[in-house]
Amino acid sequence: MNDQRADVATVLALEEPANALLKAIKAAQPAINRLDKANYPGVEGLGCETSTTLEGDLTAGESIVTGSLYEIVATLEVFRKAGGDLGAADYHYLVGRLGQSVAEAAAELLDYARDDAHVQRVVGLQRYAATVA
Repeated sequence: MNDQRADVATVLALEEPANALLKAIKAAQPAINRLDKANYPGVEGLGCETSTTLEGDLTAGESIVTGSLYEIVATLEVFRKAGGDLGAADYHYLVGRLGQSVAEAAAELLDYARDDAHVQRVVGLQRYAATVA
């Protein structure tokens, strides 16, 4: 019974920080949307995850659709590590998170399109990879 009380207390302790996190996500959503619209490196998946997290309304009794908090944290890590550098963002996402080699990451970028923008992304990825090798 003592183990259950401790477990219950541990779970109940999540409510306050979880609510604080939801409020922080809601407050950051407009900034995330603006950065996403401006194609700021590293933020592209974050808006989807955070907006999905905010769907639903507990007070209205609607079913809740949630984004993965792990995905939000991982995307924030890529965003932080990228520091506004698209090559770094591609590297930290494709190589760091997905475990691809630099060659595989470059091929994936070119799978989207073989236009100048994607070729430049590959160049940026390779340039950044050379600095962390």
